[in-house]
Amino acid sequence: MILAVVIVVALIGASMGGYVLISKLLKEKIKPPGVAADEAIQILLDNIIKPDELDYDLIAFMWPELLNPGDTITPHDIPGHAHIMEDNTWFFWVNDFPFIMFSHPTRYVFIDALTGNYTVAIEDWWPQLNGADLWGTPDEFWNKGYWVYSTYVENSPTNLISPGGFALANSRRTSDNDPPDGNWALIIEGDSGGVLDIERSARQWHDLMEKLGFDVTHLEPDLWVAEESWRYPTETNIENIMDIFSKGLKPCNNFSIYITGHGGTDGAVRMMDGFSLTPEKFSEWICKIENGVHISVTVAACYSGKWIDALKKWDKKVEIIYTATDNDSVGYGDEDHGWEKFREAIDSGDAKPDPNPDDVGLEAISGLVEDMKALADNFKRGDISWVKLWQEAIKTAKEKDAVFQNSEFFKKWTESHPDLYSPCSGRGVENPQEWKSDKVRDIIPPKVVSTSPENGQENVPVDTAITVTFSEAMNKTLTQQAFSIYPSIGGEFSWSENTLIFTPSEKLIPETIYGVMISTEAMDRAGNNLEENYIWSFFTQVQKI
Repeated sequence: MILAVVIVVALIGASMGGYVLISKLLKEKIKPPGVAADEAIQILLDNIIKPDELDYDLIAFMWPELLNPGDTITPHDIPGHAHIMEDNTWFFWVNDFPFIMFSHPTRYVFIDALTGNYTVAIEDWWPQLNGADLWGTPDEFWNKGYWVYSTYVENSPTNLISPGGFALANSRRTSDNDPPDGNWALIIEGDSGGVLDIERSARQWHDLMEKLGFDVTHLEPDLWVAEESWRYPTETNIENIMDIFSKGLKPCNNFSIYITGHGGTDGAVRMMDGFSLTPEKFSEWICKIENGVHISVTVAACYSGKWIDALKKWDKKVEIIYTATDNDSVGYGDEDHGWEKFREAIDSGDAKPDPNPDDVGLEAISGLVEDMKALADNFKRGDISWVKLWQEAIKTAKEKDAVFQNSEFFKKWTESHPDLYSPCSGRGVENPQEWKSDKVRDIIPPKVVSTSPENGQENVPVDTAITVTFSEAMNKTLTQQAFSIYPSIGGEFSWSENTLIFTPSEKLIPETIYGVMISTEAMDRAGNNLEENYIWSFFTQVQKI
């Protein structure tokens, strides 16, 4: 027997569950002195990875030293799932679908160093050896010295994979007790576990908030200054920061919260020092903030849809919730850069190309950041509210998510190996969710964007229809009542999205100046009236004889 597997039965099949999938004896008996490292690698390739049959992306890691009897392999911070060595053993970690965030199924492979017999167990987190993480940091994860096989493409744009390969945001709050005032942003960045896209998106969000004019507080696992230990994402630090905001934020302040890290099926997001931030715990802190503060919450983690139910009850202050995926699905990093099998699927037509090919970071976040940045100047000028900015950006964010746009392909891809990868079956594919409070009120008045005929236009055909396009969806009844034309003429109204169309019941009078007005009675769907009467005129064509 290679190892003893100690499993807490109650956890089997749960987010942190694991089980032994395969235990086999090799057909050919290994001769003394046993299995060398290169022979163990070959056993892995021939019997488990099978490169010639592989149709999805993965990275296989090897621990370079033999495990000794008594050594223990456990999933990250899940001591109840202990794989205890009984003999000298080679250990491999096969991270299937490495662009998927955790928790997601991975394979622990144990090869007996004497016999070559192997056992495969499926666990949802990266491994620990005797309580210490293996490949749990970017430096270790992307150290190719540990890799024995991968489908990662060397010339990928994401070769900027070392922690120094991208710029860290330099702007930080200098104190943990500054009184909040105006526009504030809180970023709670949990343990990335070697997935650089989590770090990249957190820094993209930080830069976005600064571009929008928010003062940013960023809690993160990689601290550079010992004096800033208050920014380490522990339970105590997060609670302290939320307490400061709850006492300082006032009605009409905008408060943006971004939470990211690896998530379990219960929705909890891994932070540091063994702490997992649950939607229920965070709800206890949110409720202390005064009603009337405009709060938006973004959660970029697996199974993050569970945050919506926990936070939407505070709808007098929590106005927008956006999650990277739904209750039952995993989240994805940037899968189109660097992964051989996905590129092959695109080339063969089985998958669609990334609609946002130059993006980096989490797929559900990069497009949203891009669209929000495009509206930054409008927001800072006061042309749109914080809620309106969100509404506009969300409309197109999903269109830039390569995973969401390839949802059927990825579902088929992950579920095509039920004998090997059954825990993934039925978990679904990234599906960003948004929720808006019914109590959120848009206070931005509508505007007339364009008309047809245009103001001052001449030689207008007498059988023309008159159209008015507004900046947003309108109250159709009140806006139609606000329409008037002189000389007066009857007709019918219709709508095409935000455009009002008036079709006269008879031809217009030739060689006549017509005046049209949309009065301030016109109203958008949020109850905001046009700020002033909108008046224009046009001249009809000369009568043909």
